[in-house]
Amino acid sequence: MGLGHLNRTLALSHAMTSQIEDLTVLVMTGCPHTDLFGPMSRIDWLKLPAIRKCEDGGYCPRSLSIDLRRMINWRAALLLESVKRYRPDILLVDKSPIGVCSELVPALRWLKKYSPNTTLIFGMRDIEDGPAQTIHQWSKRGVRFSFNEVYDRIWVYGTQALFDVGERYQLSSKVIAKTEYLGHVASLDCQCHAGPAIQPTDILVTVGGGTDGRALIEKFIDCLPKLEARGLSSCIIGGPDLPLPARKELRSRVHGRSGVHWMDFEPCMGCRIEKSKLVICMGGYNTMTSVARLGKLALVVPRRGPREEQMLRARLWTEAGLVNMLDPIQLSADRLTERVIELIDRPSEARPIRLKADACDRAAAIISDILTTEKVHAASVCL
Repeated sequence: MGLGHLNRTLALSHAMTSQIEDLTVLVMTGCPHTDLFGPMSRIDWLKLPAIRKCEDGGYCPRSLSIDLRRMINWRAALLLESVKRYRPDILLVDKSPIGVCSELVPALRWLKKYSPNTTLIFGMRDIEDGPAQTIHQWSKRGVRFSFNEVYDRIWVYGTQALFDVGERYQLSSKVIAKTEYLGHVASLDCQCHAGPAIQPTDILVTVGGGTDGRALIEKFIDCLPKLEARGLSSCIIGGPDLPLPARKELRSRVHGRSGVHWMDFEPCMGCRIEKSKLVICMGGYNTMTSVARLGKLALVVPRRGPREEQMLRARLWTEAGLVNMLDPIQLSADRLTERVIELIDRPSEARPIRLKADACDRAAAIISDILTTEKVHAASVCL
């Protein structure tokens, strides 16, 4: 699970515990950035050993010197023992319905056999990948069986009008019948009261976690002389996963520039976006949802691959009038400068419409209804 998945999970968890009395949540995650978020009432963590995507498209341990199979067995054992001990009333799984490497299967089997009253929900963002790739992946790993026979509900954190998951991913009529579109998930509530006030800026550049954001940041830095000549201020957020050598190099390139502020991480991205005139970003779910929810001008430069998720989202949202897109094939300092100046100078011509992002409230309402009508002791959710 990456930073975006963790942010989405915490936003849902916070909404549930805020709106449902006595509800407790256990978040089980392999994301290494749990320390970036402060403590939350009635929410606890189980940190799994982390894995990461390798260059060959497979997975490998993120930090530990251990064989991948041993790592997966270890994660599976932790997940299984946790559901046995915690006995959740509801299990809400994000992104990977049977686990990244099938490590969730033993826990799902145990819950189905020994805890049949546990409601099993799978939640997915609006777009997972291109239709052909997703259909292939879901067909070969037993995912479709889990949709049909294991999960009680399927939640889509998006709108059917923008992307029809059932149609595009060729889901069965049985799965479509239990699929609900909750709308988009907004990021966590503002935490700015705990720190200094965020100052307005003309241009915000953010690349999500930062793993593959170097190219966009480099091209933006190349634009700075022309942008600064027009008196435009900038804030660049590298992201906690931006590789250290790239972080040092890029930070040094903007050091000493009075009109540029560099940050490794922003805990309150919503407020940072709201205080910016223009947001330059990649095509990740969380950032684009925040931008569109606030109705901010955005120039999206999506990731080209290996997944088509960002490119698809950027194109569909551009067609819907939510954002503006620059094809990554066209990314150059000159072209980026041209688009930025065009949007800054004529914002009324590119004014976006706002996206309603109320999935957290809708999820909390559904969970409350499940616990009220189906459970005797409504106490726990395991995400």
